[in-house]
Amino acid sequence: MEAAHAKRELTEGDEYLLGRVQWPDAPREKGRTPDYATETWGPPKRLMVWKTPGRSGMLTAADHWLIVEAGGKVTPDADSVEDGKLKDSWWHADTDIVVPAASEKYHCRRAGKFPCRHITVGHKAKFEAAALTSLNGNVWVARGGYYRTRYSTRLKGGKHTFFLNDQPRLTPESIGEDVEVVGRGYIIPQEHPGPGYDGYCVAQYLRVRKADDASVEFVGTLSSSDDFQLLKGTAIVAENSQLWAGTRSKQHFRPGTTLRLMSGGEYGKAHTAPGSGYGFKYSQGSMDAVINGRIEAGTEDHPITENAYFGISFKAPAGFEGSTDPSDGTLERRVPGAIVGPDTEIAVHTADADEAKLVIRWHRRHNDWYEGRLDGYKQMPEEITIGICGKLMLENVKFDDLARDGLMLEDPAVAEHWKNVTFGDRCQGGRDELIAEWSETLRKPIVPDDWDCK
Repeated sequence: MEAAHAKRELTEGDEYLLGRVQWPDAPREKGRTPDYATETWGPPKRLMVWKTPGRSGMLTAADHWLIVEAGGKVTPDADSVEDGKLKDSWWHADTDIVVPAASEKYHCRRAGKFPCRHITVGHKAKFEAAALTSLNGNVWVARGGYYRTRYSTRLKGGKHTFFLNDQPRLTPESIGEDVEVVGRGYIIPQEHPGPGYDGYCVAQYLRVRKADDASVEFVGTLSSSDDFQLLKGTAIVAENSQLWAGTRSKQHFRPGTTLRLMSGGEYGKAHTAPGSGYGFKYSQGSMDAVINGRIEAGTEDHPITENAYFGISFKAPAGFEGSTDPSDGTLERRVPGAIVGPDTEIAVHTADADEAKLVIRWHRRHNDWYEGRLDGYKQMPEEITIGICGKLMLENVKFDDLARDGLMLEDPAVAEHWKNVTFGDRCQGGRDELIAEWSETLRKPIVPDDWDCK
């Protein structure tokens, strides 16, 4: 009898997949045990497995799924199906979804707005929903797999969870050689023709609204195409992982929330956002981030052993006339890349304060989409600006790429109490040239009405 599959040499992808024998939440033999690895989960009320790996179909088509509940295999009743498609009301928040690996690429095509618990997407499988209204468990996307929602992915629930997008880490060198970063946050492998095949962009809107004492840990490299909002709970960027937001919105870090960056972890924009949409008005909408929560690098038990990074876009300088919409006018002053509110805390736990800091800098990613549409984009200086309200205490922080007068403090005297705060070679001057007073006139159009900066 002829063998079903002839012997062949293992590819790099085969070796990678065979080498990942440990589930993400399995107990660790050494090193940090993530919060999500301390959780226990019972069986789901409903398990859904794609019946035909390697064969594409509509995500909501009932006959594409093997569905198992406590009593065994089930078939949705007539009230749950319309024209052969599962209604949004049929989906359950305690549903686990498995889209298995295959030898050929296949696509669970975009449809449906629904809740679920865990999602597992295998090698060469593509899962694409319209929206995940409440994702209460873990997401595991294998190398070569693809997860995306056309609109929002809302990460909720009272347990510690993970979102593992097991794609290769992107560096400035790999972006130039292997992938292309284009407008609106899409990151596209060079062999593919356009957005939708990237494997990095997981949602248009990525929202974290966990319980106050719960977290989601992002592992691997992933981005949104529009925004990332930290509304409640804790978001963790794991060691050597990357979490990027799209370019067309500002990102909120609400009071009571925590963004934690572990060693080598990186947060920032998927690429530079020199303004808001097509315009460059001096307003909140033109900024990358509005921060009024807590930012951590490492923890007391697991301090960082190498730098962690918080990235900010450079913004159009004052008087820039590059908008394709003349009604937007020109800037009277440079928009801050981020503003820091009076409730903000920044804590850096480091094993070696000389070798491992929180680095706040330009994120080192340009924007080809703007280059082709805005006169002068290539001439914009790669310099960031930050506005700080209140009395923010800093220790073990390095700033880089700052513009002259780019670190605007409501009370510049606060900087006298900072400890081990340094400035990189790409800053436009020394400490005295970089720190400036952020006057009330400049703050007024920028600061939210509910901030008490006094």
